[in-house]
Amino acid sequence: MITTIRLLTVAALVLLVQAVGYMMQRGAKPPSVELLNWSIQDMPLRFGVWHGELTDLDPKIFVRIGATDVVNRMYQDRKGRKISLHVALFNEYDVGAFHNPQNCYRSSGWQLIDSERLKIDGPDGKDVSLGLMTWRREGEQVMVAHWYQLGKHIALDRVQLGLARLKLRGRKTWPPLVKVLLQIPADDPEEAKTPLKDFTQQVYQWVNRSDHQPTADVRIE
Repeated sequence: MITTIRLLTVAALVLLVQAVGYMMQRGAKPPSVELLNWSIQDMPLRFGVWHGELTDLDPKIFVRIGATDVVNRMYQDRKGRKISLHVALFNEYDVGAFHNPQNCYRSSGWQLIDSERLKIDGPDGKDVSLGLMTWRREGEQVMVAHWYQLGKHIALDRVQLGLARLKLRGRKTWPPLVKVLLQIPADDPEEAKTPLKDFTQQVYQWVNRSDHQPTADVRIE
């Protein structure tokens, strides 16, 4: 009896994942995509002790991503530690979802070493869980923090993004998809995690400022 219940539970979970995956594949495009009331180009060149400059990130990773707007920055603190920041805006959700760290890094020859969650504080002081991965290629090791944002919804993969899209059904307009990715050299992952967490938290809080919130959730009657 217990085995039967477990099998039914697993089957239900598989069907849920397949349903969300199907929704992602078929597009489920919004009636229209609304403009943000802020621009990713306004991303500050200074976050606390971190000072940034415009840069071109690894073209093997970020080439032809199909974004409507992109910001690439390299930030450095007084200790000489460097963190690269990549922010992209997508009107085509499926295009943005395809360009996730798993696809982009693996296709560029990186090997995934570790995957976990990065806990940071949101603007309201509540805990936020973001993606955190460690990658290695030809003796080089990096740690990558990332998240997708769809209005007020945070997603870390295609399934979560599909669930976020389900919550937007009925709206006359949908927000664009924002992708944020940060990378730091990580020969010592534990040592790299502290500055990456500090910087990621500041970027997250800027993106989610109260005056950056999406327009009212107007629904179709």
